[in-house]
Amino acid sequence: MEDFIANPKRILVVEDEPTISELCQRVLASKGFEVDIAANGKIAQDMVEKLDYKLLLIDIWCSMVESSINGCKRNARNWQAG
Repeated sequence: MEDFIANPKRILVVEDEPTISELCQRVLASKGFEVDIAANGKIAQDMVEKLDYKLLLIDIWCSMVESSINGCKRNARNWQAG
């Protein structure tokens, strides 16, 4: 897990609607957060494997989210286990 890039203010927004993801990014960035956007669950899973996010905001109706949430949970458990 040493490949993780630590950033206490990094948030991942998983949203397939561009208007909503842009709004989330603007609001969160104005509060000092570094925000990344994933347009679907698969992209989100790939990003979570590479970067250390402190918060995931997930649209549960977004494509490919269910299986990717399970993958994210596995990654979190592996990270916590060391």
